[in-house]
Amino acid sequence: MINLKSIVSKLWLAMTLLVLMVLLFSVLVQSTLLKRTYYKQQADQLTGTAQVLASEIATETSLSTIKYQIENTANATGVHIMLLDKEGSIVYSREGNRKGWNGRGMMRGQMRHRINEQRVWPEVNMRKVLQGETVSQVGKTPLFDTEVLTVGVPVKREETISGIILMHASLPAITTRLRALQYVAIYTAMGGVVLATILSMFMSRSLVGPLLKINKAARDMASGNYNRKLNINSSDEIGVLAQSFNTLSNELQEKINTLERIDETRRDFVASISHELRTPLTIVQGYTEALQDGLAKDEQQRNEYLNFIQDELARLRHLVNELLDLRRLETGQIKIYSTTFKIQDTAQRLVNGMKPMAEEKGVLLTTNLEDISPVQGDENRLSQVLINLLDNALHVCDKEDIITVSVHENEKRVIVSVSDTGPGIPQEELPLIWDRFHKVDKSRLRDGAGTGLGLAISKQIVELHGGKIEVHSVIGQGTTFSFSIFKANK
Repeated sequence: MINLKSIVSKLWLAMTLLVLMVLLFSVLVQSTLLKRTYYKQQADQLTGTAQVLASEIATETSLSTIKYQIENTANATGVHIMLLDKEGSIVYSREGNRKGWNGRGMMRGQMRHRINEQRVWPEVNMRKVLQGETVSQVGKTPLFDTEVLTVGVPVKREETISGIILMHASLPAITTRLRALQYVAIYTAMGGVVLATILSMFMSRSLVGPLLKINKAARDMASGNYNRKLNINSSDEIGVLAQSFNTLSNELQEKINTLERIDETRRDFVASISHELRTPLTIVQGYTEALQDGLAKDEQQRNEYLNFIQDELARLRHLVNELLDLRRLETGQIKIYSTTFKIQDTAQRLVNGMKPMAEEKGVLLTTNLEDISPVQGDENRLSQVLINLLDNALHVCDKEDIITVSVHENEKRVIVSVSDTGPGIPQEELPLIWDRFHKVDKSRLRDGAGTGLGLAISKQIVELHGGKIEVHSVIGQGTTFSFSIFKANK
């Protein structure tokens, strides 16, 4: 049972009907042309035979010889041959030995008796032949009960027309041969229809097969399977559709992965901020309850508790400020107040301010500052970047480690670097250090300090200046953070 709703059946039916219509039209045109061509060929053949016979008769004077020549030609060709005089009267007539004729010859008196004294050919055709033309005609004559193809040729003796040769070919015999040729064309067309039907079925299946695969893949995608890929190797429109589908699948998978990463980042952010807030709040609550319960033995211990509370509150304020800064940077709410300044002077001032903390930890803080061109940027924000990098270096360095701040320039940019000889950062963690609240393995941090927001803020600030920040680290040898910004326009 054919399902007409199926695209396979529709394509098959459309192609079969198209082939059938083309073949039917071709058979009709071919039959018409074949009929015309075949009749013309028969007429030309009769004309040629009649002309040869007329030329042979024109040189003969003996009636017996003429009869002999007419008989031979009639028997050889199977047609009816008449010899007429100039008045249109029959001199001699001979029927061929093929189907439609009885092979008998008749003289003048016999023929007149058969046709009741009627002319065997129309007067107008007789006049044309007697004027030297060759005439052919299809139709009935008074002599025959069936349609015939008649050709009339003049018999010339020394440029004088002395008679007419008429050749009559039975149309039923011609039609029988023609119909046989037409049957061959019809059978060939029917075979072509059958073959086209089979081929169109295979072709429609080959065209629809990839579409069914695409449909199945689309259903898989609708159910959440975005990893389904189509293996359709073709350069046509279906192949392009399959490639577009694979591209869509890849992009959707990337979007889903991105959304999952964002969701995971959000959960990590909530967990990290909860942890960062819980620790100082727990300390503040503990020391506050201790003071309320009178656990401080003397004024010195009471002041010590208060100092702990103040330090944790300062830490909370710093955390909140960094969160606000990061939010403003990500949403574009922070404005960059650009000025022209020498960043090497800024770096020297910041290093001088942090040297006491470095000396307290036993860390050597040095500089390598070149006298370079001024830069264009927000000095306060770039100072914040440099402070974050120095603070991170101090957190990871131990006694006798070295921190070096260097400034140099190339053709278009100024590069600021902070290098340390600390423990280094594992290669697998380098892409993650710019994420919010990400901290390197705490076992590598000397004091466990830091909020995990400094590098994320620094990256945003540098990018707002049109620069970029990079890191290079080797385990056991240390880490170098570098950022670059454009020079000021001269």
